Amino acid sequence: MKSSSTKYLILASLFAALTFLFGYISIPVGPVPITLQTLGVNLSGMLLPSPFGALAMTVHLLLKVIMGANPLTTPSFGFLIGFILQNILLAAYLKKYSFSFSVKHLVPLSLIALLTPYMIGFPYMFYMVKYVFHLEGNLLHWLNAGFFIFLPGDILKWIVSVILYNRLRRIKQIF
Repeated sequence: MKSSSTKYLILASLFAALTFLFGYISIPVGPVPITLQTLGVNLSGMLLPSPFGALAMTVHLLLKVIMGANPLTTPSFGFLIGFILQNILLAAYLKKYSFSFSVKHLVPLSLIALLTPYMIGFPYMFYMVKYVFHLEGNLLHWLNAGFFIFLPGDILKWIVSVILYNRLRRIKQIF
């Protein structure tokens, strides 16, 4: 195995653990809590090449299972799958544009980072709360509870991720 592959496997493991730990920093607001784990998701997707970012998020999901959670039966499981897809898309986009954070690339990167987890996570959450847990509420109610309430925090975490990325990518010997 090449030393760069070993380095990225170690970094993927660290990002998986960091994202897992960030999940414990949470604010309960409804069926899915607000957590810091999206900060770890964003950073792993920006700093690790494909497929290592996706591997980090897969290990993150496995850590939840190993620690006794059954994420498949929770409303947040779709978001965990969305994190894997987000990492694949971020790494692919950044590779294509040579890790450029120019203004013209920042908008598509922001859309990928902010919306990808919701494309999978929200429909799964809606299905779980409506048809598995039989909770009351129409689509707008659940959009408020599972999408709109998270956007301000996710935007803030994305801004912090971009700032950290710009600082961390200068450390060539690590990334």
